[in-house]
Amino acid sequence: MLGKLAIPEAAGLLLRSALFSNPYRPRRLWAALLSCSIGFANFAVAQAPSPLAGEYSGNYMGTNRKGPMPVGVRLVIEKTDGDAMTATATQSGGGCAGTYTLEGRREKDHLIFHAKSAAAPAGCTFDLDLVPQGDGFSGTKGKDEIKLSR
Repeated sequence: MLGKLAIPEAAGLLLRSALFSNPYRPRRLWAALLSCSIGFANFAVAQAPSPLAGEYSGNYMGTNRKGPMPVGVRLVIEKTDGDAMTATATQSGGGCAGTYTLEGRREKDHLIFHAKSAAAPAGCTFDLDLVPQGDGFSGTKGKDEIKLSR
């Protein structure tokens, strides 16, 4: 945004002023076109989606009174901003089934996520330490190993 104008509106105003308000139109027109092309290029780069953003699913082996059991996990990385990330995780099965809002960060080659809020039973946590592997991640959820793929 340029002030309160969006990039396309600002470009239109710049071009109109270059064409209709000055006898030195050719020079101003080229300057306006160059400014607009740089602005659109910066806008396109800033809006490029993160390669990490997307939906991943997998499971880990949890335990209950009867022993080990597979617990399904769906992770949606919604937004990345530098090394910071926001995501939503849904855990199906187990005593802590529910949806978790996660905040994450990149630390070297690890993605670390912690639940900031949960629609799950009280006392449940959701912490992930993931490493990109192929078209997904491997790592840990708490102390359990987890694998997620697109």
